[in-house]
Amino acid sequence: MLPKFIVTISVLACLATRAFAGCAIAPDGNGNVVIPNTWTSIGDQAFRNCRSLTTVTFQEDSQLTSIGDGAFYQTGLTSIEIPSTVTSIGDSAFGSCSSLTSLTFQEGSQL
Repeated sequence: MLPKFIVTISVLACLATRAFAGCAIAPDGNGNVVIPNTWTSIGDQAFRNCRSLTTVTFQEDSQLTSIGDGAFYQTGLTSIEIPSTVTSIGDSAFGSCSSLTSLTFQEGSQL
């Protein structure tokens, strides 16, 4: 009999395209999602139509470099502060976010 091995990958570097589309994984009870500082990108349409999402928090020392096309399209976002490490934001990343009143960039941002 061959031994069984279980391999666990503990570090996720990116959020895949349409990963949470339609809130397949819901934000916490306050409408917040925390993006780990190990992630380097948020894929296209990752949170599309996730209307219960109101805030996104990026952990300190974020390594995020890109936010994909439509990543937060039609969410309930009210505000977001983009980490200074982000160098690209895709088309309509925040499109149709009718509640979005504040989009700011951390000091040192090249955007």
